[in-house]
Amino acid sequence: MLPFSDVLYGTTTYGGTHDEGTVFSLSRAGHAWTESVLANFPDANGDGTYPYAGVIEDKSTGTLYGTTAVGGADGRGTVYQVTP
Repeated sequence: MLPFSDVLYGTTTYGGTHDEGTVFSLSRAGHAWTESVLANFPDANGDGTYPYAGVIEDKSTGTLYGTTAVGGADGRGTVYQVTP
């Protein structure tokens, strides 16, 4: 069995400041969990919106990587990073 992490990361396709998705964390302290929004996806400059799936964490830097369904040069999505 893998050890259970005290921090979980995820995305929402909708919601956030612009209702175009978020990256969030859930941090555990004892039996309580605290949610933090790490990034809101705006519809500006082709940065990408509507996260398509979860994120992958680079354990050495804490940077999170993921993809969006919309945005980018052709409007077909982007690869993004969220840095600590």
